Amino acid sequence: MLKIKDNVELTELEKYGFHSYKVTRSITNWYRCFAYGCMLILINGLREIKIEPWFDGDERIHAQPKCHYRDRTSYDEVLYDLITAGLVEKAPVNEHGKVLKTSEV
Repeated sequence: MLKIKDNVELTELEKYGFHSYKVTRSITNWYRCFAYGCMLILINGLREIKIEPWFDGDERIHAQPKCHYRDRTSYDEVLYDLITAGLVEKAPVNEHGKVLKTSEV
């Protein structure tokens, strides 16, 4: 699994087309939708990056998600850009495939 490095400000993701959304008052997650039906979601607590399916009318993020259908960038291109910028690292996982918090490593 991949995760954003602990020393990276999450607002840095805006340069790569990510948008924020509130889960609770204290938790903000980030997402980027792609025209062909998937999105990258960054879960703030673990800083884990997930690739999820996405469809029109999907209200998990916003009632009106900020998706640009003219943008034909793929998620692997965005992941490559994040990796080459030094923002991403491989996350340690437990035996069940769950990402471990830094304190659990």
